[in-house]
Amino acid sequence: MLNSLSELSKQTFQDDMDTGVASSNVEVLEPVLNDGETIRYVMVSTQGIEHKSESRERYLKAKTSTDGADQTAANTGDGRTETVSPDGDRSTYAVVTSHRVLFLVGTGAEEVTVDIEFDLVDITEANSGSGMFSNSLVVEAGDATSVKFVPTEDADPAAVADYVSRISSAWKDIETELAAASEAIENFETVLPAASEDHEHVQEAQSRLSAASQAATRHADGPREQMMARIGRVEDELDTLLVRSRLDHIGSVVGDIHDAVSSGNATDAIEPLVEVDQRLDAAEQELNESAASAETAWEVYEQVRTDFDRVAKATVRAALKSCDAAASTEYPVAAIDAWESAREWFDTAQEAGWDGPGGVSSEALAFQEAYIEGRRIDAIRRAAVAEEETADDLGETHDEAADHYEAALGYLRDARDAAEAYPHASTEYLDSAVERIEDKRDVSEWDWGKA
Repeated sequence: MLNSLSELSKQTFQDDMDTGVASSNVEVLEPVLNDGETIRYVMVSTQGIEHKSESRERYLKAKTSTDGADQTAANTGDGRTETVSPDGDRSTYAVVTSHRVLFLVGTGAEEVTVDIEFDLVDITEANSGSGMFSNSLVVEAGDATSVKFVPTEDADPAAVADYVSRISSAWKDIETELAAASEAIENFETVLPAASEDHEHVQEAQSRLSAASQAATRHADGPREQMMARIGRVEDELDTLLVRSRLDHIGSVVGDIHDAVSSGNATDAIEPLVEVDQRLDAAEQELNESAASAETAWEVYEQVRTDFDRVAKATVRAALKSCDAAASTEYPVAAIDAWESAREWFDTAQEAGWDGPGGVSSEALAFQEAYIEGRRIDAIRRAAVAEEETADDLGETHDEAADHYEAALGYLRDARDAAEAYPHASTEYLDSAVERIEDKRDVSEWDWGKA
């Protein structure tokens, strides 16, 4: 079955590194490829693989006598050297992927298996050797493990060695930087919630991730997409932790808002509540978009959201309570002040862009504000009526009657101005009242020689 790879050895797969090759022959390797792993080079050899290993069991899968492979071994001073040859007229193969170097020995078995493999990140050196009759690829991992592979003459082991050396170095740099970034992330987590997003551990992690990204984009023929995916997993961890940090700070702000509402400063709580609502929405979106969102981050989010909703509802209740207080105020002048105080909360909420906290939408705010303004206008009208009645009781000839009529007119003009700005109010009854009281005032002033 491995013989179908022979045609692949004539390709270098340079056209599409990240999606693999379109050849049907590559399907034979699918069982031994990891998720996301793509092929870069395939070389074929009619010779065996020379494998030097300190631990034979770790790097060489033992062959049974039934698979037909010819194995010879020679003890050396610093390890064991194995020569593994293919069965009969079959071949051996070296496959370089985006992550590994694989060596496969042809046998009569239908199942394709990897005999020796190296992760690119573990490779310490890759060289091409030249001899009188052949060139070779030598891959080393550490001081005591290596493989020598002699491909057919149409292969280019020098190009393969160059690729393996460069991409192996890039993977090493990436893993080194990611290890340092992960350590910084862990250190940052230990200082939460006191630490902020500009903490030195965050800066260290971000710097390391930037260095890893530079390594991933160092070579145009490298597996950039797969390297960035590896980096992205650590970036997601940092992003999730930063969301947790922001949530911790938001939770502190919610506590301050609660204190303000409890002390009767509900209006002062509006702007921070609207801001927190927006920040919580952003945090939820970030957690949903992050593949690494930790359960603890979601738990923090849910707790802060619950606390926020509770405080927002308490703030709304305080505002509605001020409306109830205004509605129960019988004395007109006091009612005017009470309705103005109640309207202040709703005016501020609309200006701040309140829409949703405490279950109150912007439409509900507008409706409540219209109701309040209507009641305030009515309170102003009642204050005018009270002044008119006082003047009437004093009589037109009383020296203070004109002052009370003037005060009534002042209230009515205020009410008319408010009604003109209020889309659902009518000013006709106010206009007629102004005319009536103006007549009374004029009469009162004339009687006393003031006209």
